[in-house]
Amino acid sequence: MGFKYLHLRLLITFFICQSINSQIATSNFNNSIHYTTKDGLSSSIINSIIEDEKGFLWVATNKGVALFDGKHFTNYNFFTLNGVSQEIGFIEKIILDKSKKTLWLSGEKGVFYSSIDTINIKKLNALSSISKLPLEKTSIILLEDQNTLWSSSNGKGLLKINITNKNYKNFIFKSPTKGDQTLLNSIGDIYKDPNNDSILWLGTGAGLIRFNSISEEYQVFIYKNNSDLAQNLIRKIVVTKDLVFLGTWSEGLVVFNKKKT
Repeated sequence: MGFKYLHLRLLITFFICQSINSQIATSNFNNSIHYTTKDGLSSSIINSIIEDEKGFLWVATNKGVALFDGKHFTNYNFFTLNGVSQEIGFIEKIILDKSKKTLWLSGEKGVFYSSIDTINIKKLNALSSISKLPLEKTSIILLEDQNTLWSSSNGKGLLKINITNKNYKNFIFKSPTKGDQTLLNSIGDIYKDPNNDSILWLGTGAGLIRFNSISEEYQVFIYKNNSDLAQNLIRKIVVTKDLVFLGTWSEGLVVFNKKKT
């Protein structure tokens, strides 16, 4: 009798599972619109998207930035430097300042900015006082306020740029292990702590950095104390009250409890 009841229970479980699975439908994009270069985009490679206060979309591509009004694309692929028109090229990140009036772009050829009312894209380090800024191949930017821009470029650490005074400071980090110092200074993402305005969390190619922007002190956290592990190659960060979520390049999601440090 016991075997019969077990057999019956297995059959019931099987049919319940089949019923649940039958409720999962495969979705499709039949009710969507697909935009490509045929519809006016200068490139079909999309790296970042933001919406401005007018409801327009700004789209970062590998050929500059495009403005989408819901029907048409307006592409901005060039900037002028010393009277010469040059291609903007690959744009990795696009953000708006707190006033929602200035557009900031970072990418292969550096950091750019423009008013969104009158588009005139300019290169940040074209200004003579900060012309030596190491901004080529800038991977990420964070606008802390109207005057302070944080960025990282091509293994050259963290840059703090004062937009108003047109000066900057470059922070180079040292690993507590024998890991690659260049990878530690290759920053893939910057995230401001939601509970402490002075703390920036930096995801690097060789671990996680907790950086105090006031004292300029920092801590390096390395997964299992081995910077060679792929878990230390951090691409994206999200920080909550207690946790830091780290998106790695090839080893999934790592959750770090910052309260236990």
